[in-house]
Amino acid sequence: MLTRLHPPIAADERASLNAFLDAARTAIRASCLGVSDADAHRVLLPGSGLTLCGAVSHLRWAEATWFEVALRGERDRAPAQDYLADPDVPLALLLDEYDAQCDLSRVIASTLSLDTSVACAGTRYNVRWILLHMLEETRRVLGLIEAVRELLVGDPVAG
Repeated sequence: MLTRLHPPIAADERASLNAFLDAARTAIRASCLGVSDADAHRVLLPGSGLTLCGAVSHLRWAEATWFEVALRGERDRAPAQDYLADPDVPLALLLDEYDAQCDLSRVIASTLSLDTSVACAGTRYNVRWILLHMLEETRRVLGLIEAVRELLVGDPVAG
């Protein structure tokens, strides 16, 4: 059983951003507990093609895109449809890849000022905006994962 992280009440801006984002990242794994690989690959929202595994895959590649590509200028390795997870890849492996990607994102962000600005696709973003955007995206996808999990398993995640 994973315990959800609770961000500190009083912290500076960077610590608060990191704590809220890490709490959301940790909740992704917690929300996948008890879901079988077969269920994690089932499409429950007709016409969407989205699965629980696909949602985890999307978050992994979103982390890579914003931290490796936008902040470091590395080549984009994300598949065109990052939410379509390979049906032969187990959920546990996708979660491990996501966790590793989050670890790398933390390292990249920690080396830069929140005000560091980068150009990406014709727009300038600073590290603060990227951290806030990843918090927003992670929480949005977490809501989808929790809804799908409840449909599959029948009980909500305690937290």
